[in-house]
Amino acid sequence: MQYRRLKLKAGKYHFWVKIFKTKADMRAYWQDYDKRTGGVKEGYDKAGGVTLAYRIFKTATTNKIEPEIGQILVSEEQMGGSTMGHELIHAALHAYEVIYKSRNIKNMEQEENFAYLFSDMHNELVNKMYDKKIW
Repeated sequence: MQYRRLKLKAGKYHFWVKIFKTKADMRAYWQDYDKRTGGVKEGYDKAGGVTLAYRIFKTATTNKIEPEIGQILVSEEQMGGSTMGHELIHAALHAYEVIYKSRNIKNMEQEENFAYLFSDMHNELVNKMYDKKIW
């Protein structure tokens, strides 16, 4: 199954956005990914998009991680603003947790950090999709 791939920055980290022709292709890729990684194993028949958030540790004895921290899977059939925004929220929350070592947003400064992270990721994704004539 083929897909288009875009690299989406999240601070010094990144996600791969994989855009499939059909929801069936995206779901088959996700199901295969879960079989290989021991993932969720449910919801394949309902999802219009999915964010696979992870960390790849450089060595087993350090907390240093590779820059790739996840994938966003979506199909051309369901690539509207709602689906893309929904998946970007999942991705931005994961990136926030990786960057700031917490998911807790307790004050306006932290909320602003999250909002800027999300808006930068959103802006980059929309611009790349327009540049590549995907959207």
